Amino acid sequence: MRKSFPHFAQSDFANIGIIRLSAVGDIILCASAVNAIANSFPLARITWFTAPWVSELFKFPEHVDIIATKKPQQFRDYWQFYQQQQGTQSQKRAPQFDILLAMQASLRVNLLLPLMRSKHILGFDKTRGREGHQFFIDQAIPYQDNHLLDGFLQFLTQMERPLPTEMSWPIHLNHQTQEWAERQLPDSTRWIAINLRASKAERNWPLPHFQQLISELLHSYDDLSIVLTGGNTQDEQQSALKILHALNQQHLAHRLLNQVGRTTLPQLAALLSRCCCLIAPDTGPVHLARAVNTPVVGLYAVARSQLTGPYQALEHCMDVYDQAVTQLTKKSAHQVPWHFRVHDESAMSLISVEAVKAKTDVLMSKQTVACQKKRSGGSVIIS
Repeated sequence: MRKSFPHFAQSDFANIGIIRLSAVGDIILCASAVNAIANSFPLARITWFTAPWVSELFKFPEHVDIIATKKPQQFRDYWQFYQQQQGTQSQKRAPQFDILLAMQASLRVNLLLPLMRSKHILGFDKTRGREGHQFFIDQAIPYQDNHLLDGFLQFLTQMERPLPTEMSWPIHLNHQTQEWAERQLPDSTRWIAINLRASKAERNWPLPHFQQLISELLHSYDDLSIVLTGGNTQDEQQSALKILHALNQQHLAHRLLNQVGRTTLPQLAALLSRCCCLIAPDTGPVHLARAVNTPVVGLYAVARSQLTGPYQALEHCMDVYDQAVTQLTKKSAHQVPWHFRVHDESAMSLISVEAVKAKTDVLMSKQTVACQKKRSGGSVIIS
């Protein structure tokens, strides 16, 4: 890391760059922080380098530009990015940004930072900054034991701006997407969304547990149906088919709608906005549900829910992280770092079906009126 610079001046923020390219859940969290930065700097030009799908899901203020950027996979990708950043010969001498917020600390993204013309680069501290991150930045935000979104918001406080009183996500859905969701999830029933799998196997709740939970929920609530959500990987598709097959033997499959691998992120947001809740392990759709104000029954054992759970909405989550640390690492949760993960696929088995069902029952008892509001689209912007 180069020599630290003094406190920022107002002129340091005329042109702000931000980079965060993956993963889906982290980008959704970052979107809220970008929105807060945009509101704090209404006169600045803000450029966010991020995943191509962001501009399809979010609508930021006019002074925010979204630059679709794929995470580099090979040297050619860096060369193309470099050429894109250089522009014309006359622009080469002038910095592109007054400050660049490096909100990702992986090696492949770290190597992009020298290719971006910026007076200053603000990044993560030594604990959170991985794979040589400190060598590519000017100044780091201080370390804190906080949620991932709070970590993104530290960039705002480091620029000497107050935190927002309430977090929001500028999700924007067109009428076509909303009408599609209404056809999929009609108002004649209450809906619970269940996301069966996470991106890493160690975060997955056992499939038989989900099967038992779905069966018990459908037997408990005559007016309830389940929509299965997820990506298009083979594991997710096969998991959904196994659930459908098992429920078909109980003559309950007609109350399940399989949307695994069949939705865009805007469509998934529209579906989640119409559900009473989402039940899911630690995965991106958790943060999308939070963004549309849908309660989440989150299942956490590998990481703390206070670190990666639905932001400021943990009341319905199941968190056995402390138990997993104690039983599987022979340490206490107070002895391991805040970002420590329990890399053991047996950790999620510590969450019982009975406990998740009890959490869901409590939520459902409070959700009669709330579900009606969710079916009308919640707080999502429609155009």
